[in-house]
Amino acid sequence: MKTKSFLISMILLISVSSFAQSNKVLDAYNYLKAGKLDKAKAAIDAAAQYPDTKDDPKTWLYKGNVYLAIAFTKDDKYKQLTPNPLDTALEAYKKCLILDPDFTVSTAVPPHPNMGLKLIADEYFNIGATYFNNKDYNNALVYFEKSRNTRKIFTKEVDTLANFYGAIAALNLQDTITAEKLLKELTTATNYNEPRVFTLLFDIYLAKKDTDNMLKTIQLGKKRFPNDNDILLREINYYLITGDLEKSQLLLQEAITKDPNNPMLYYVIGTNYDQLAQDTTLSQERRDLFFEQAKKSYQKAIELNPDFYEAYYNYGALLFNKGVEIFNKANKLPPTEQAEYENLKKVYESLWHQSLPLLEKALTIQPDDIPTLYTLRTIYARLSMPDKLKEINQKIELLEKN
Repeated sequence: MKTKSFLISMILLISVSSFAQSNKVLDAYNYLKAGKLDKAKAAIDAAAQYPDTKDDPKTWLYKGNVYLAIAFTKDDKYKQLTPNPLDTALEAYKKCLILDPDFTVSTAVPPHPNMGLKLIADEYFNIGATYFNNKDYNNALVYFEKSRNTRKIFTKEVDTLANFYGAIAALNLQDTITAEKLLKELTTATNYNEPRVFTLLFDIYLAKKDTDNMLKTIQLGKKRFPNDNDILLREINYYLITGDLEKSQLLLQEAITKDPNNPMLYYVIGTNYDQLAQDTTLSQERRDLFFEQAKKSYQKAIELNPDFYEAYYNYGALLFNKGVEIFNKANKLPPTEQAEYENLKKVYESLWHQSLPLLEKALTIQPDDIPTLYTLRTIYARLSMPDKLKEINQKIELLEKN
């Protein structure tokens, strides 16, 4: 009888122990509902280890919910309960989905793993955004990637914001491979209306001199955003790079029609005409025509933006280079054509004098710009302006020492 009594006691002990461990799942639920996160964590951690409950989807749903609550708590008492609670919640929800993809507890918060995963993905993005705003692009990229990977578990849609800002973070880290991958995913995401996806991707291909992908990107971008001026500017740039100046010029005129007060457009047109004016394969008549068009374009750019350094510099350089062209022509004349030489001298000196205020204005905008200083030094020397030449030489010498 004693032996039987002992055996019955052992069976009862095992049953009570089993029931107690199974009850840990319910305890975790109740503690979580009551806001006692430390006790909820202890209960669910035990249940996740016990053989009778470790393969129950309810255990893993509740574990995800407990750790999610720890991640979001404002109570300092619970914040330090565990490191990386979001990561633990993520793994718990994934385990629940493996055990039963449709498992739901209507009274739980959240009731289904996918709802918890969405909250985790959103929080990963928020953490990434904080790092991004603080210019910590390495950690920003890590959390944007976590957001993307988490969202892939419960939806086929691209995590557009994480992709886009992840690409920006990658570009800040000079990681063009990652940036290209993230941006390419967005080119087919019809739920994301951000034309910069295409301009940023174009710029990556531009740096790589990948003209085939430059064109493909622009074609995709124009199809999605036919009226976007930045995409149009990239298309213009493509034709400039590939040498189709006529096509680029037509597109520039189209861009100006859409945005007539954009100084950058007139500047780009000016540089386009500037290149054509220096193309010695063209007739002198055409080159002179392009020279006048370049002048007008630079003037308009300066009119729209009085502090446009590049426009002042290029305009001044255009006049100076034209003067050099005429100077060289004059020096090739024979001594018998002195009168023609004097006429040409007046022209090239006039052009150099006209270039001076433009280049001097450029220097006031960027006082330490070496190319501007060198160009001014050349003009002062050619126009015999010793005081100005001395002043500019001193400035160049000082900058070169530093």
